[in-house]
Amino acid sequence: MSYFKPTYAAGETGVSARNFVREHKNEFIAILKPLIPYIAGLHLLDAVISDAYFPGSKNGFGLFGILATYFTTALVISWHRVVIHGVDNYVPMNPLKPQRSELAFMGMGILIGLGIFLLSFLSMVGAAAAGGGVIILLPIVVIFACIFYAYRCCFYFPAKAVHSDITLKQSIALSKGYLLKLIAGSFFASWRVSLALFGCVFVLMFVVGIFAVILPFERVGNTIGFIFMLPIIVYLSPLLTVLGITVLSN
Repeated sequence: MSYFKPTYAAGETGVSARNFVREHKNEFIAILKPLIPYIAGLHLLDAVISDAYFPGSKNGFGLFGILATYFTTALVISWHRVVIHGVDNYVPMNPLKPQRSELAFMGMGILIGLGIFLLSFLSMVGAAAAGGGVIILLPIVVIFACIFYAYRCCFYFPAKAVHSDITLKQSIALSKGYLLKLIAGSFFASWRVSLALFGCVFVLMFVVGIFAVILPFERVGNTIGFIFMLPIIVYLSPLLTVLGITVLSN
């Protein structure tokens, strides 16, 4: 099976997406493998810097983790092409030589992300200034509105991944009526991996907590945490991502 067969119903789409990723797991690994050193290395730098300069901090240093999303996005773009062009015809993104449409893909993602963050932040500031019930209501309304319009823009991304000249306005028009199908389809496609991821996080937090009590890890806590989280960073999280991307490309 080289081509993804589009479906309409959310449940059917979720199952079809999950089966497609399972059948082409080798292709997923082939795309992900050259990206792992960059993704893991950047997260490791964050952990080491956090332990060296921000010991005991809840947030630590996160700049390189943000940069790692560039290489995760390369996986996203490549997988869109796998689904749309077919396993035998797609060309993976080279993150060291990005093309104009690939930069447009990333740039729009950054703009939408920043827009959601700024509007959410301003709504919380405004609600706090107004007081009363507005403190709870306004941020919730704004955040849901931002998520809604972000989903309405989502068709822009698979189109740009395959070098289409689609505009944001066209994406919003094309995505009308698909919001619930996208959400439900993504859930049906990824619920098993999501449960595995949450289970791994719970177990790893428990294990790290035990080690923290037994051994004095204060100066290397983030680095130790990175080692335990490595399977999630380099496999489960990317796998969850491509399941959602398959539903979107559908």
